[in-house]
Amino acid sequence: MRRARFKVIDTLDNAGGVQKGTVEIDRTNNLLIVRPYRKHRTYTMPLGMVATMVCRRIILNELAEKRKAKANKKKRKQN
Repeated sequence: MRRARFKVIDTLDNAGGVQKGTVEIDRTNNLLIVRPYRKHRTYTMPLGMVATMVCRRIILNELAEKRKAKANKKKRKQN
C-alpha cells in the first residue's frame, strides 16, 4: 500500500513558531510520520497512540468547558 501524504502548516517542533511540514500515514505499518519542512528529522508514532491522544485531548477539553460553565452558572446564581 502507498503512504498517504499531506502538507500541513502548524507549530510542529516548536522551533520558531508556525512552519510547513509533511504528515505521512503508513497504512501497512500503522504509523504516523511527521517531517518539518527542510529538516532531516522525522517523528514517528503508532496510529493507535495518536488515536488515544486525540480522544484524551477532546475529553479533557469537554470536561474543562463543563467545569467553566458550571463555575459561571454558580457565579450568576450568587449575584
